[in-house]
Amino acid sequence: MEQSKKIFITNIIIFLLFAILTFFIGLHHEPWADEAQAWLIARDCTISNMILHVLKYEGHPILWFGILRALNILHFPYKLLFIIPWIASCLGIYLLIFKSKLPTIIKYLFPFTYFIFFQYTVIARNHSLIFPLLATIAVFYPKRLNNPYIYTIFLILLANTSAQGFILTFLLTLFFAFDIIKSKNFLKNNSNPKHNIVLLIPIIINLFTLLLTAVFMIKPADCTFNANLDIRNLRNIFDILTSGYFNIFQPIKYLQYSIVLALYFFAYKTFCKNIYQLMLFSALNLSTVTILSTLYCNNWHTGYIILTFIFSCWLLTNENNIEQLSYKENKIFYILALLLFSLQIFWSIKCSVFDVYNNYSASKEVAEFIKDNKLENKIIYGLGFKTVAIQPYFDKNLFRNYKNSAYWQWEQNAQLSDKEAVIGNPDVVIFDFLMNLDYPKMLARVNKDYEAHLFVAHMPLKGFITENNSFVVFVKTKAR
Repeated sequence: MEQSKKIFITNIIIFLLFAILTFFIGLHHEPWADEAQAWLIARDCTISNMILHVLKYEGHPILWFGILRALNILHFPYKLLFIIPWIASCLGIYLLIFKSKLPTIIKYLFPFTYFIFFQYTVIARNHSLIFPLLATIAVFYPKRLNNPYIYTIFLILLANTSAQGFILTFLLTLFFAFDIIKSKNFLKNNSNPKHNIVLLIPIIINLFTLLLTAVFMIKPADCTFNANLDIRNLRNIFDILTSGYFNIFQPIKYLQYSIVLALYFFAYKTFCKNIYQLMLFSALNLSTVTILSTLYCNNWHTGYIILTFIFSCWLLTNENNIEQLSYKENKIFYILALLLFSLQIFWSIKCSVFDVYNNYSASKEVAEFIKDNKLENKIIYGLGFKTVAIQPYFDKNLFRNYKNSAYWQWEQNAQLSDKEAVIGNPDVVIFDFLMNLDYPKMLARVNKDYEAHLFVAHMPLKGFITENNSFVVFVKTKAR
């Protein structure tokens, strides 16, 4: 009894530490372009326009945008946007700590690893919905045959988070169908086909929903954002898999490959007790790394690799009813997990400290500059996708070169080019550093009638400062 009380108190301490630290960091976070883009789509689009048109260009399903739409209707403030992923992650971490039978090293260290602690909790994007839904599915997994419709609802929600969530849902649906067909309730009614079809209705519903989601995610031909499947990229599969756990350094990349593959091998030895479980473990993890290898993949997407790994181990822990994993019998697995989690916690600390003391995006400072100088009603051009991050601080579209919307449109010719904008002689021109223009080249694009203002911000990724979120604002001297 005393031991269980200590475990309960430790669980509470770990959970509160996660919740308090991430909330504090979120208060200091400035949303960047991807966060702003989803918010603006939800704010300015009708549900029908969002589903039938806009999201086809975004490449994401409806769930995250639907949540943001509801928040806009309720007049939820943009500056508190981080609270939504914070609530979602806290739910997932609560289920992990209090409801899973995973090894203590996972339950107590994983919450502080880079992707779940920083990238998917502080930064408000659709990726923040993945872990809480996976955690909910894992908790409910042992009851899936008794409550198939509730399980189906969770799967449908997962499918509508992202392309990766879609693939995981498809695989879980296939295994769910196999479980139903092999169940005693199905077999004893083998002579009654109608009854068996009724048992398969949740599978039919899920597959139909997946088909609809896939249709609505087909990218239009005039989309300027290139993120199509490319099977040739499978040659990078080891790089993608390893990048979920490491920053890959070429001199030791084969050592890094070996460590990650060893983690999966010893996880298989630890959690898989039969061929079916090996198939489940392999299918979930291979599908995630395959879709990331063949589809558009950035640093923040590789977090799906570690989330899927934790999820698959969680499912198998439930299946095998493992109460406590022996350290002596699984020493290598524990050591590998400690090594990889410790590195990710180091990333969390570096990125969190940077975000607290520096600008993640310069968008907020630029918006304040525009308001302080009463430039809102001037002719303003925002050049480059990242300028969209400035828009949510205003009630309507700020940029004259954004045609008919405050959000960035991925249709061809939806925004004026930077050359067209400068020729148009606006009062204010805001350059996004993502355009690969250095400061002197920007200066050369405008004449002496403009005054330049630099607003600096950088994006920390996996412990390194890898992306520039700065802006240069050129203001015509007579416009002030």
